[in-house]
This record gives sequence, C-alpha cells and structure tokens, in this order.
Amino acid sequence: MGIRRIAVVVITLLLTAILISLPTGELFAEAGETMSMYLRKLVNATMLIGVATLLIAYDYFQTITDLHLWRIRNFKSTIPVLALVIVYLAFRIDDIIEADLGPFDSIFVCSVVMVKACSEEMIFRAFLQSYFLRHQISPRHSIALSATLFSSLHIINYIDHRDGFTLVAQLIFSFFAGILLGISFYRTRNILFVTVLHGLINLPSNMLRFANRTPESIETIRPTLLEELFGLLTYCLIYSPMILLAVYQYKNLTPDQPSKTLN
Repeated sequence: MGIRRIAVVVITLLLTAILISLPTGELFAEAGETMSMYLRKLVNATMLIGVATLLIAYDYFQTITDLHLWRIRNFKSTIPVLALVIVYLAFRIDDIIEADLGPFDSIFVCSVVMVKACSEEMIFRAFLQSYFLRHQISPRHSIALSATLFSSLHIINYIDHRDGFTLVAQLIFSFFAGILLGISFYRTRNILFVTVLHGLINLPSNMLRFANRTPESIETIRPTLLEELFGLLTYCLIYSPMILLAVYQYKNLTPDQPSKTLN
C-alpha cells in the first residue's frame, strides 16, 4: 500500500474513533445513565453514517450507484451466513426473552443497534473494503484488511470495561464476523443486507444490557488468569461454527462479477 492509501486508512480510523467516542450522551443526562448511553450511540452512529457517505462520494461517485439497496446479487452464496445468524439468534433467544422489553423499548434498542451497524458497515465495507478493491488489492486481502481494521476499532471498548479477556474475545469475534460480513458484501454489493446481519448479531446482548440497565463501564469481579484462559477457550469453542465458516468461505473465495463493477 502506498503512502496515500495508508493515510486514507489512518484518517478514516481516526475519524471513526473520534465520532463513536464523542460524549454526546451528556446532552441526555437527565434521561438516566443507560438511556443516555444508547442515545449517544444513536447520535454518534448517525454522524458516522454522514461521514461515511461523504467519504464514499469523495472517493468515487459511481460507488453510490453500485451499492444496491433492494437487489441482492448472488443471494444463494449468502445462505450459510444467514443460516448461521438465525442459529445464533436461536442460541441467544433466552437473552431476548429475559430482557422482556416493552414495545417502545424494543423498537428503540433495535433502531440504535441497526443505525450503529449501518454506520460501521458503511465505513468498513462500503468505503474501506471497496477502496482497497478499487486500488487493485485482491478481494481476499481487501476483506481481510477491512475485517482487521473493524476488529481493531473494538480496542476502544477496553477504555470502558478494562477487561483483557473481554477485549480479546471481542477482537476474535469481530474479526471473524468482519470476514463473513465482508464476503457477504463482496458477493451481494448490498449494504442493507450486511447491515441487517450485523445488527441481528448485536441485538441480543444490547437488549439484555438495556433491560438490566448495565452501562458498559460497570465494574465486575475480575477472574483469575486460569479462569480467563479457560473462558477464552470455551468462547472459541462456542463460536467455532462462525470461525470455521469464515475460514472456509475465505479460503474458497473466488473473484466474481461484483468485483468487476468496482474498477
């Protein structure tokens, strides 16, 4: 990668990190700690969507017409990922039931989750991944780069929870989820489709967190190193279907028609 491309990536990451970290929740302090946290996410993600749109338009205008909203290319190739997300939701159904949110709260949390997912997909898939592809980086490397950048952004969460195990688990999960989302976007060129997939993945934990009114910065009892290692191993085993599917689809990814439309 040339200096210009590296500069684009660094500036994009800095803008993203700044926007998602803005303390806009202070504007809604009277709404309570948890509600203000979700309103902050909503406001920051909306601003990030605006910035992503400007970046895409700045890079090349034809990308906007190449991103499909209602038509999904190569839908059959996304069925394994879609099935995995459905199984994941079934696995987390107890969390959704335990949350027991009312209609208004459910709609509010779903809206925040989807807007935040949309902002991240527009930055990391619609802009960065497409940017790499357009500058003659192979589909595999473009997907891996965008997934790595997407995963690295979760380091910011460490500021809130100060938990090394949670950070490592988030980095692993977000990297392989980023691989699957990147492949799905590359094959479909449909930003809404990958946004919905991303949002559904994040929905159960957010509904439970909102119901329990537990902000991300809450203090918890720290496990021992052995407990953390065992927990990390268990975590990888639980999510091994996602990891294996990501590795399989990545190894078997071949350039297809959507990639030609980027040049």
